[in-house]
This record gives sequence, C-alpha cells and structure tokens, in this order.
Amino acid sequence: FLSVKSIIQRIEKKSLEHIVFYADLGKKISNALQCIPLIKACSNEKSEVEWFDYSSNRVEQLEYDIDKKRALITQVQEIIMLCGVLFAIALVAQLMVRYKAGNITNYIVFFLMLRRAMVSFGVVNQFLSTVAAVVGPMRQIRTIFDNAGKHFVPAGAVSFPGVDREIVFKEVRFGYSFENHKANEVISGISLTIPRGEFLAVVGASGAG
Repeated sequence: FLSVKSIIQRIEKKSLEHIVFYADLGKKISNALQCIPLIKACSNEKSEVEWFDYSSNRVEQLEYDIDKKRALITQVQEIIMLCGVLFAIALVAQLMVRYKAGNITNYIVFFLMLRRAMVSFGVVNQFLSTVAAVVGPMRQIRTIFDNAGKHFVPAGAVSFPGVDREIVFKEVRFGYSFENHKANEVISGISLTIPRGEFLAVVGASGAG
C-alpha cells in the first residue's frame, strides 16, 4: 500500500488537471461552432485550429498519463509480491536446512495460499486507483450541485404560493464588489410596487436593462 501511495496521489492530481482542460475544451468547441460566421469574418480560423490542437493534445496526454500510472500499479505490486515470496522462500529454506523445521509439503501449501492472498490485497490498490482517476469529474459534479458560494435561495427552501396582489420593493440597494472593494451602488434606495398581472422594465442609461 505504501509503495503505490505516491502513484495514486499523482493519478488524483492528473485527474483534477484533466477535468479542467476537458471542460475548457468542450466550452471552446461549443463556442467555436456557434460563432463560425464571426470566426470567418475575422479570419481567425488558423488560431482556432492551433488552440484546438493544443487543447485536445493536452487532454489526450493527461488521459495517457492517468492510464500509464494505473497500469504501473500492477507492475509495482507484482515486483513487490515476487520479492516478498522470494524472501519467504529463502527464510523457509534456511529453517529447513539449519533447523530441520517442518515439511516441504506444508511450505508449498503456505506459498500457494500466500500468493493467492497477495493478489486479493492488490485489488484494493486497483480500486483506490480507480477512485483517484474519477476524483476530478466527481469534484466537478459536486461543485455544480453544491450551493456554497452561489447567490441564490436553494430550491424548495421557501414555499411560494404565488402572487396574490402585488410585488413590493422597499429601499432596494445593489452594487458590484471587485476584490473585496465595494464599488458605487448602481441601485440606491429604490421603492416601488408592481401590481399583479402587470410587467415592469427597469432600463439603465445604456438601455441594456
């Protein structure tokens, strides 16, 4: 377990790096397909192709690194198992030659049981490597479903029976913050009432809403 611990940690690190590049590649492809006329109008095809080649190659390299490290775990375990068995054989041989201890048949049965048990222990490391390989995608999924740091009321937390008469805003204030420095308020002390069934548009100076 200790011998492959560092390999599993590297797999987890590569998995986290892989999901970042993989998600970015998907967003860029979607954006490029939606903006084909704009890309052609700006003659930007070459840079888009160069970026795609770099990003896709990076994703492929990370996937290869993960698979290579997972395959390496089996080889490391086999070497350690072989060394362990050889050490046990040498110890048994010494016991039999020097101390005339035991029967060769008993030792053969012991070695067969030991060899099979070692394979079973190796399955645990294979499972841990599989978990490490999916740490990146699982963390990405958890980020999507996690409400921490997201500025909205979680669904189902407050019962909403509908608007009976009107929506009332009282002294509403709003401003944007950048790097812990609060900027000027874009809405300052707004109070208004919207009757049920009516629409209201609040339009800024630029007309962008």
